[in-house]
Amino acid sequence: MITLSVTKDVNGQSGVVSLPIDEILYMQHSSGLRKVVVYTEDGTYYTTGPLSYWCTALNNSGFEFSVGDRTAAINVRKIVRMNDFFKTAYFNLNSKNGCMLSKIGYEDLKKQLGSAIENIVFN
Repeated sequence: MITLSVTKDVNGQSGVVSLPIDEILYMQHSSGLRKVVVYTEDGTYYTTGPLSYWCTALNNSGFEFSVGDRTAAINVRKIVRMNDFFKTAYFNLNSKNGCMLSKIGYEDLKKQLGSAIENIVFN
């Protein structure tokens, strides 16, 4: 199992923990925090570095992340629902919380999904 070193708080006061990459829903760069915020079903974590670096490194490690816009990278394998109108990817059928994408990012993501797109609910 490949993990990502993250912290549970913005300042790293809680120390570093290992987060299994397959638990990541999406990552988003926060300019206010100057960190990459990592979202999972169970919580929010923080790491440093450019988002594009993480997306490239994770993809070259056998994972499937898509750049949804200039501030978000989405774990393609975790998407279960997409909203065409709001250009949002969701990771739970009943959740109202998702990751908003740019129009181009949304269209690129649909192409990247390929044949797996038939397993995604669109609304």
